[in-house]
Amino acid sequence: MTVTEIPARDFTFELNTGTTETPTWVEIGGLISWSNAPTTVRANTQTWEDGGRQNAYVSSRGDSFTLTGRRQEDPDTGDRDAGQEAAEAWAKEVGVPSQKPFRITTPGGNTITFNATAEATVGGGGEDDASTWQLQITVSGVITEA
Repeated sequence: MTVTEIPARDFTFELNTGTTETPTWVEIGGLISWSNAPTTVRANTQTWEDGGRQNAYVSSRGDSFTLTGRRQEDPDTGDRDAGQEAAEAWAKEVGVPSQKPFRITTPGGNTITFNATAEATVGGGGEDDASTWQLQITVSGVITEA
C-alpha cells in the first residue's frame, strides 16, 4: 500500500437534490479551491481550586466548508453547471428545506456525508478575470464517514 499526497482538485463535492430515501447526487463543477473550518465550543469548568488556570471540556463541535470556483455557463444557451445551479437554489431556501444532504468524496473513495445549510456568492472579478463563484456550507448535526 502506497500512502501519498492527493491533489485538492481530485475531491468530489455533491449535493443531494433528491430525497433521503431516493438520493440524486449532483456534482458541483468549476471549483478551484476548497477549505474546512472546524469550530469548537468549550464549557468553562474553572474553579478557585484550579489556581487561576483555565479548565474546560469540549461541549460542542462544528464544521463549515468553503468551495470557491468559477461561474460555469454556456455563453450561447445560458445553460449552467447543474451543481452550481442546484447549490444556488439551495442557498435561497429558508426553514426546513434549507437543510440538505451534502457529500465529499476523496480520490480513494472515502466519503463524508452530512446535512448542511448554504450561502452562495455568485459573480465578481475584474476585467480580465473569470467570474467567481463561492459556496459556504455549514454542517448541521453529525458527519458520517464511510
